[in-house]
Parts: sequence; C-alpha cells; structure tokens
Amino acid sequence: MNWKKLYADHVATQQKNLETVLGELALDSLVLSSGSVDFYFEDDQGPPFRPSPHFAHWLPLWGADHFLVLSPPKKPKLYLYQPDDFWHDHDVLVDSFWVEHFAIEVVKNREDFWSSFKAIGSTAYHGPHDLEKARECGLEVAFPGLEARLNWYRSLKTPYELEAIREATALAASGHKAAALAFQQGLSEREVFYRYLENTGLLEREMPYEPIIALNEKGGILHYHGKRKEIRNGVVLLIDAGAAKFSYASDITRTYPGEKAHSVFRDLVSGLDAAQQGICQMLRPGMSFEEPQMEAHRRIADLLIETGILKGIDREDAVDKKLTSVFFPHGLGHLLGIQVHDVGGSLKIPSGELEKPFHQFPKLRLTRTLDTGMALTIEPGIYFIPMLLQPQEQGANQKFFDWKLIQQLYSHGGIRIEDNIFIEESKGRNVTREYLP
Repeated sequence: MNWKKLYADHVATQQKNLETVLGELALDSLVLSSGSVDFYFEDDQGPPFRPSPHFAHWLPLWGADHFLVLSPPKKPKLYLYQPDDFWHDHDVLVDSFWVEHFAIEVVKNREDFWSSFKAIGSTAYHGPHDLEKARECGLEVAFPGLEARLNWYRSLKTPYELEAIREATALAASGHKAAALAFQQGLSEREVFYRYLENTGLLEREMPYEPIIALNEKGGILHYHGKRKEIRNGVVLLIDAGAAKFSYASDITRTYPGEKAHSVFRDLVSGLDAAQQGICQMLRPGMSFEEPQMEAHRRIADLLIETGILKGIDREDAVDKKLTSVFFPHGLGHLLGIQVHDVGGSLKIPSGELEKPFHQFPKLRLTRTLDTGMALTIEPGIYFIPMLLQPQEQGANQKFFDWKLIQQLYSHGGIRIEDNIFIEESKGRNVTREYLP
C-alpha cells in the first residue's frame, strides 16, 4: 500500500478544508492538542491514553502533550514532546510516511510549548486539557462554530482514511474467524477473547473499544463486557469486536448459534443475516438514513412474523405499534472513523445545523443524508431482553406475542450482524464481507 501518496493527498485535503473553516470563522490559525495523561482518582495509574480525535485526524502520532499549530496554507508545525525520561517510553520518530509534512520542534518540558508559543493573529484552541493556559496565551477556546465544522469534514473520509479503516476491518476479520472456531470448540468467553486478541496481533489497549464476547443470555445486554471464564460450551456466541489502523477503527459483530440452539433462533440468525445484506445493498449517496432505518424494522417484522414470535399482525402494523422496537431497541448504524461512534452523524450543514430527528426514532446516532466518502456501520439486531418484553405481557399488544416461544428464547440473548460500509459514488461497498462472510 502506498501510504506515502495516500497521506500526502490526505494532508492536502486537510489543509484545504481547514483553510475554508478558518476563513468562514475569520480565524488565522488553529492549535490542536493531543491531550494529556489522566489518572484515576487518588491514584498514579490511569486509563490507556488515546490522542484527541481532531489531533489524530491530522497525523498517526500516538502520545500525550504534543501540539499542532495549523495556519494553512503554511506547513503545519508539530511541537513534539520528547522529555528526558527513564521511567516511560516516548514516541521516537522514524522515517515514517507522515514526517515530511510537518515542521517539527522537539519540546523537552511540557510547559515549554506554552512559554514559547505566540498566537498568530486570531487563533483558536481545541483540546481536552490546558484550557486556562490557552486563554492566558490569547487563544480562543470553544470558538463558536469551530467544532461543528471540524466534525463535518471528519465525517467525509479521504482515501487514506478509508484505506486505514479497510485494513482495520481485515485485521478484525481474522480475529472473528478465530473467535468463531474457539466458540465451536466450547471455550469460555474469556478464552474466546484471548483467541481474538492473539489473531489480531493487537494489545487490549490498542483496541478501538472493549470487545463484547457474550455467550447465551448475555447477548441480550447490548454493551456486555463480562468475559466469564466459568461458562463453556455455549449455545450462542455474540461477538462485537473491532481493530484499529493509524487510529481508525473497524466495528464488526457476528452471532453464531451452536448445535443446541433453538431452531427458531437459528432461523432468525440466517434471516437477519440475509436482511442485513439486503439493506447494505440498497445504500447509495443522497439517501436519507431514515430509509434503511425503516427498512430494517420492516424486515425484522417479517422475520418475527415468519417465525411465529409475532402473530395476528402484519409488518406495517408491527412497525407502527413499535413492536419491532421491543426486539430491536437501537439504531441501525453510526458513522465510523477515528472514533467508533464517529462525529457528525446528525449534521445537516458544516456550520452546525442539525438534521431533524426521525419521527419514530428520535434518538439515533445517524440521521444524515448519505454522502460519498462516508464510512458507517449497518447493524440490525433481534434481542430477547426481559426488561423490554415483560412489560408487553400486560400491555394492550400482548395478544400479538407468542409468550411461550419467547420464554424459550430468553436464554439465547440476542442476535446482531454488523458490517462496515463505505459510501462510494453510486452505491455502498460492504468492506467487511470482503474478509468475513
């Protein structure tokens, strides 16, 4: 892969976009911080560090207390924090594809940047720390309209970004294949997790999010992170796990029914997989995300009716009465990038005006009209969650549910199928299926 060429084009696009943003806001420059190390309360240990996302949008440098000074069309300047320190390892620059695009000044003390920096005209600051120091240096903090515009351009990926997500997808797919085999061998959640890590070659702190490895009923907990070691020979495995390349994430989910899984559940898995692929194939630029969101509920209604879980009702009424939402309580997908749930999913225009929420689904992460260059997930689900289903037993719609069958499926947790999609010039490209059937 010619990362050098892809990255050169990426930086050129970044410079052009930022020049537009600064011009609209009457700003001369922007300072971005990679962020500082945080610590747990009353402790000298902290969570794994991640650079602030807008900093990571410019370069794949992983480390704290770096600063970027951006004044396009001038060459970006990187203040590289490299203290004399025998306690911790720090970034060491090698002949990387990105280095030549920055004027680099090494900083030995994290205060040196603030003592030496002089604002160039009207300068904005964006970062998670040092807000007071930025103000003292005359920088504009939380400048109105800045973050929305930065988010807008992050939502439209360059070829460099898409290639990073593609490689992260291929990496995650290798982990998923190993996890599926581990499940077939009867291993525990924790052992499946170890197999996943081993086959991606990543450390846990390098994961874009904590993988979900859920056997049986735990698949009905949407963000389950237990990784039990005592449960083996699972009836069902739901695995939601990704990988990262140059800070860009992939996000993949698969559900595997074992030989002892209920026949109806097995039919739901194969049916939802087919429905998910059909939804992916309908994506195209210019489409409101409301259309695939609604289509997902229609297809899930069909599956619930075909398998007898819902009875005495047609698909449209099942959706209108929000019966499908009891089984599918989250959105169909989200933007994907430096953050797994990437920014800009509700923006209508760069200045920050938001798209109107969908009438039936007011709390979705993605309400945008799809556009060329977007990366997103498509992840329909069908879950058997007592907290959502049991209130229906006494409600006005109780007659539409086969409660005996549902009771048998509570132990199976749920189903989710999730792929990573690129919106290309005329259609969506399902990148995940290129590596993981």
